[in-house]
Amino acid sequence: FTLLLIYILIKCSYLIIAICQLILMNYFLNNERNFTFYGWRLIKIFFNGEAELANRSDSQIFPRVTVCEVTIRERDSAHANHFHSFNCVLTLNLFNERLFIVIWLWICLILIPLNAFDILKWIMRTIIFESSSNYIFVKDRLIIPFKKSQEYLIRIFVNYYLTDDIVFLLHLFEENSSMMETISILDTLWKNFRNI
Repeated sequence: FTLLLIYILIKCSYLIIAICQLILMNYFLNNERNFTFYGWRLIKIFFNGEAELANRSDSQIFPRVTVCEVTIRERDSAHANHFHSFNCVLTLNLFNERLFIVIWLWICLILIPLNAFDILKWIMRTIIFESSSNYIFVKDRLIIPFKKSQEYLIRIFVNYYLTDDIVFLLHLFEENSSMMETISILDTLWKNFRNI
């Protein structure tokens, strides 16, 4: 089970990284420092009747309006400089805020639940299914005429030739491609085993 254990540890590290990213993003973007999550706060603002997030002007992290000071020099006069101050709209901050909302939603609604589900799925497969399930998995996918006399040979093939790690890789391969590809790989492995 070494490959399975490494796979589960990698999936756990993905989950920890996603949670840490969510916490760090919240710490960076939450200007009130009161441990409410940034995304939830914006979603509540949006669903409480404010139709556009662009109408909000209280964002200290992504200010939408700032004061711009411009010096204008007269054409004919070398010493007459005029200073003008006016409001500038920072449109890039509108885009940045929405980008961070999308990233926050991606982490919160997709990365964390999918990684948690995948970890639980593989842990349940490990706990519930034993080596007998490996035998059933391989036997169902072998393209050979099954005879009662071959059952012992198939068990040797599964337990000693393939081992748990190879069967785990076959499970992963079948999840990410198709059953037909797994059958063709198993058929090749079976032929190699028979030629030993």
